[in-house]
Amino acid sequence: MKLHILISLYLILIVNVECYTYIQTYYAKNTYSAGATIGCQPELLVSFKKLPDETIDLTMFGLTIVKQVVYNNGTYMNIYVQISAGLLVGQKNLQAIVNGGTAFSLGIYTCAAPPTLNIGLSSKAKVFRYESEFTSTSNTIYIPLDDITLNMIVTTGYVSGPLSFRAFIYPKYMELKYSIVENPILTGDGSCVLSINNGYTTTQLIIPTTFSTQNGTKSNMQNYITTKTIDTISSSYIGENWKWFNYLKVIFEGNAFNLMYQPVQGSPNSTLFVSQLPIVTPFFTSKSFDFNYFQYNTPQNTTWAVQTLPNSFTPIGSITPSTITMDVENNMPFGAVVGTLMGKNYLTGTSGSLVIGSYTRDFPLYPYGISSGTCFSYSMTTTLLLPLYSSTVNMKQVLSIENFSIEFPYITTANDLDPPVLISTTATLLNSITSEFIFSVTASDEISGISKIIYNDIILTSENLVSGTIFNGVFETIIYPYQLNYGFKYAINIYDNAFNMFHFNLNLDTVGLDDPRFVGIISNRIARPYIISELFWDSPTPNKPGMNRTLSLKIASSAYPKLTINIPNYPKFPDNLYLKRNSTAGYYEITVYIPDGLYTQDIDYTLQVYPYTLSVSTLYSMFGESALLSVTNTNPQGADQFPPMISQYTLPSGTIQLSSGLNNVSIHLTIQDGINGFDGGNITFSSNLDPQGYTFNFDNTTMVSQDHYKFDLTFNIITQYCRAQVFDIKSIYLRDTMGYYSQYPSNGNTVMNPWYLMNANGSISQFTVNCPSSSVNDPNPPVLNNFIIKSSTTINMCGKESERSVTLELTVSDSESGLLTKNAPYVYFEGLNDILGFQSTFVSGQPSVLAPKTYQLTTTLPYSFGTYSTKTVDSNNITTLNNNGVIILSVYGIFDNAYTMKGYSFGDLMNNGFNYYLNTTCTYQPVVDYVSPISEDGGFLYIYGKRLLSISSVSVSYDAVNFNLITVLQSGTILKVSTIPTRIPFTIRLKYGETNLDYVIYPTLNPTTPPVITNAPVKCFSDCGGPDRGECTPNGCVCKSSWIGVDCLSTVVFTDQPNVNTTNPTTQTVLASGDTVTYSSLVSVHSIREITPNGTVVFNQTFSQWILTDISSFGSTKYLYYVNFTKDSITTNITVVLEWFNSTKIIEFAGQNLTMNPSTMKYNVNITKYSFELGTNTLQVIFAASLQSSATEDTCSKKDFGDVPLSDLEYVKLKVNQNSLYGRFIKRGIIDQRVRSISNTLLDESGKPTESYQSQSMIAINVPHFFNNAMLDPDFSILVDSGDSDDTEDNSVNCTFSNNADKGLSRNQIIGIVVGSVVFALIIGLLGYYLLFYKFRYSKLAIILLKSRMKTSKVSN
Repeated sequence: MKLHILISLYLILIVNVECYTYIQTYYAKNTYSAGATIGCQPELLVSFKKLPDETIDLTMFGLTIVKQVVYNNGTYMNIYVQISAGLLVGQKNLQAIVNGGTAFSLGIYTCAAPPTLNIGLSSKAKVFRYESEFTSTSNTIYIPLDDITLNMIVTTGYVSGPLSFRAFIYPKYMELKYSIVENPILTGDGSCVLSINNGYTTTQLIIPTTFSTQNGTKSNMQNYITTKTIDTISSSYIGENWKWFNYLKVIFEGNAFNLMYQPVQGSPNSTLFVSQLPIVTPFFTSKSFDFNYFQYNTPQNTTWAVQTLPNSFTPIGSITPSTITMDVENNMPFGAVVGTLMGKNYLTGTSGSLVIGSYTRDFPLYPYGISSGTCFSYSMTTTLLLPLYSSTVNMKQVLSIENFSIEFPYITTANDLDPPVLISTTATLLNSITSEFIFSVTASDEISGISKIIYNDIILTSENLVSGTIFNGVFETIIYPYQLNYGFKYAINIYDNAFNMFHFNLNLDTVGLDDPRFVGIISNRIARPYIISELFWDSPTPNKPGMNRTLSLKIASSAYPKLTINIPNYPKFPDNLYLKRNSTAGYYEITVYIPDGLYTQDIDYTLQVYPYTLSVSTLYSMFGESALLSVTNTNPQGADQFPPMISQYTLPSGTIQLSSGLNNVSIHLTIQDGINGFDGGNITFSSNLDPQGYTFNFDNTTMVSQDHYKFDLTFNIITQYCRAQVFDIKSIYLRDTMGYYSQYPSNGNTVMNPWYLMNANGSISQFTVNCPSSSVNDPNPPVLNNFIIKSSTTINMCGKESERSVTLELTVSDSESGLLTKNAPYVYFEGLNDILGFQSTFVSGQPSVLAPKTYQLTTTLPYSFGTYSTKTVDSNNITTLNNNGVIILSVYGIFDNAYTMKGYSFGDLMNNGFNYYLNTTCTYQPVVDYVSPISEDGGFLYIYGKRLLSISSVSVSYDAVNFNLITVLQSGTILKVSTIPTRIPFTIRLKYGETNLDYVIYPTLNPTTPPVITNAPVKCFSDCGGPDRGECTPNGCVCKSSWIGVDCLSTVVFTDQPNVNTTNPTTQTVLASGDTVTYSSLVSVHSIREITPNGTVVFNQTFSQWILTDISSFGSTKYLYYVNFTKDSITTNITVVLEWFNSTKIIEFAGQNLTMNPSTMKYNVNITKYSFELGTNTLQVIFAASLQSSATEDTCSKKDFGDVPLSDLEYVKLKVNQNSLYGRFIKRGIIDQRVRSISNTLLDESGKPTESYQSQSMIAINVPHFFNNAMLDPDFSILVDSGDSDDTEDNSVNCTFSNNADKGLSRNQIIGIVVGSVVFALIIGLLGYYLLFYKFRYSKLAIILLKSRMKTSKVSN
């Protein structure tokens, strides 16, 4: 065998072997010498292309090397090499031995001494802050080293300062990871000094910090006393706003880590600081956390311990169940193992998993499996569906419950001993805007077929099979880059249906991995962090929270930068915050909304640019202040990002003793929140006998007074049957008006427990509910009387939703204590390798508690759930597939009022003559899951679904008649369709065989900025009331403080809260007066109607009867009116919420602030499901307004319509004598969640009032075509005159006078505001929505006004 060797400068070796072997070597880690006597420690990856029968070995003379074949498919082979003993000093020869013969040289590796580290004594890098130690990327800074071209092995030493460092030197840069020194040698300025030795020289380096050395003050420290197993342990205190260095050291099971305190509430001189530690500890074992509080220049001053509360778990005696193996059906290749375990108890919060070899899946523990008894002690009977094949004869499935393992053994007859085969993987960019990729895996398993593929957090099953079969097919899904490119090392596991596993570790730290099975999965890797040349946040003035902020960065190569923002106790930001490249500016950019209420701070965030994850401290070391996302809270009340807490918890006094019949047990809670105010939440109480428990919302139905709530747990004691129960809080969720929330259980998230304040005070949440002394246990469990499959018993699991829909009905009874109807039974569906459960719904039953009750369940099973294929090969070598299978059924969770439970396994249903399984088949059809939004500008439309490769053509119609073929990118899970600009709905037609699948697409409106105010110059009336009241401008009168109106002659007066009409949205207000004349103002959302461009009305709907609900809460008065109507099978719901304001409040709408004065009644109107007949039509929302005097003589009336100065508003003014009704209509709306211009029309603008004592008008708000929603915001005011005017010469005035009366109209004061806010929430996806519109009718808001006492001028005839 003849070898020709070419050694490149960068040690990439290419060996040409005549006709047989190609060899290429990569240096995964190429290092400088670590010292004169230490040498180098390179890591190599050698890739071969060879003949199947060739063997290849590697050697490096004089050294011991570890070799691992990481891939070998007979043609390609990759060998990983690392030196394990000996020194690589100077030069060494890497050799290959082919077929055990002569060693051939692959090249010479030279171990060179490192260059001098030219860092300088003081680095430009600075430690910005210490970050809580939750991830390996925390507390890292970078320093550029342009002269370094290889990895350098160094050691670091601590000299002084609050931090110690570990150095790692890579080509072109150094990474420094820092940690806290408990007893530091302090420096005067908070800086740190370290030494770096590379085996040849030692260099000292000074790293400055932003830490202040001045200690602050702290008081009112509150700490946890005990904790549950899934919680967030918190510590807090009140202190000053400082940057001095203090921290919390936590020791758990010998491991120590440090946490920081963060300011979350208050003002700079009195700030609440909180530290939060999410924990997940063993469920059945008590664990201890030791906490130590430290300050920068003082010794440790606070130490405490927190103990987790253990839980008692019994299976009693042996935990080995009795098992039997059963056939599901004679003609089905499936069996089932049924296992029964006696004397088990259920614990809320425990989780289970089913393990078969290395295969694991989640397993339900409540109420699944509980066949009889109570949750405190029951018999557990589970049914596990068995595959046709097994990887061994003696198989066992293991149910793991926390740290307990329960084995279910069984015997198999057909074996599959071969693991699956990975053929290839690909990742193809789909959408550069959303950064989505099409990820596909091709794999095969000839005997039992592929069951599941796991790659990082990506899971593929038969649901993702887009072509081929489970025996050899392509599995596909849509992913984001971080699911592939996050770090360096990955593992892929492929399971077959006999539970064999293919396992492969992939090391992405290896540059240029030559493995043909992995195509495109290593994408856009940057070589080092300083490939990012610029990074900065915008700098608005002021940089307040509650606004959008933009991050920009410049990268020398293509990348998919991903932003993650971390704000504790705030809903998690989306996972797909990818920066998009702005080709014009050359930057990657993203704009995110920063929530309001934040303390003045630099917000924590991370930036992922594969393969690096960069924290704020890291980016600060690279880019300085420009990397900081800074916000400044200017609210004089301070900041509030501290979530709501329970501050008081009151149980009934004494022993809680039930009596016969219905009982209520009341629990009282008080919620504490800061300036944001409490918004809502929920709480669940459960017991040792009732895991479902009682769930309540924090709302009007449970509120007693502001922030005080009462929850009633109801118990029904029938005759003598009763069991005592121990209750506790199962879960709590509380949210304030800004979105900050607290939650228990925390599930490992950094979210505060609402019980935190109570825990710190040592309060206990548990309570016991006792039974009457004469009580006995119910001896018999409930009974399942009937179980019927009302839908088809054969389901096509690979068809559309209607084909996968299942309806079941069950009737249950209990003759002793009666059924606990709130705990409806569950029905479980078990397919091969998966199980799903759904709770049924009560549908009928006699009022008697002992009468049978009927429940129903209708659900749609997931695509391909439980599907399985077998294949046979006949004598002609023709393969036939059989996709027929079964889903077995079970019923669990039937409760009686004594909390005795009953459940029916698959075997129990079969033995009792009930339906116990569903037949399944899999006839593949294309299924559309959802369609991406498309803007009115057109572009690419993305249609997501299943089996879309079977679509033969795609066409589009913009007129619902003519369909034209369009360009498509097609895969098994997505269609990428090119569309033209349009605001009108259009139809996409997918052709599948002879079937056409039509989908109506509704374009969304583009983002817009608030419309520019374009009011024409207007004249000033009445000299704007004079210099003390207003100033004349080209836009009209601009009023000074306390004066209002187009002429600045009106001021605010107050009225009492109006009475509310119980039948329609009408209110009545009486203004105290000694006069006998009254004035009535009526404002109503009169109707909605659709008009064509030429004004033709095509639909019209007025409003009539309403249903009233009082939704008032403490400090807030609200009434909800509801009505609906149906047209063409579409039900339209209309709700009107009336809210009374008794103080001034500013409301923002569509980018404009509107002032709500005292004595304000606000209307909020919500309309659902409206559809235009044509996309060119307009929807008009009609407001009716009128003002009327009880006097019919000596009266004048008038109306005006025009622009409000210096605003984007129009007004209508209806006058009767000295009083006016004044309505404002903003010329913008929020249309499909975007601010857009709208117009307003006075429908009877020709009209001089018909009567002198009455002025009325119809005003239409014209809404352009929309698809999702439209929000409008007019308001109305009652004005009372404060000046004199002679309007009788105006032709639009209608007056009636008695013989001795003077004519007169006067200016006015505002005495009430009616604000209408109209919201239309519409559902996407319908080609047409229809509403009926009939004749006009009033739904009236009446504000009755007594005649003003203010003197009016007499005007002669």
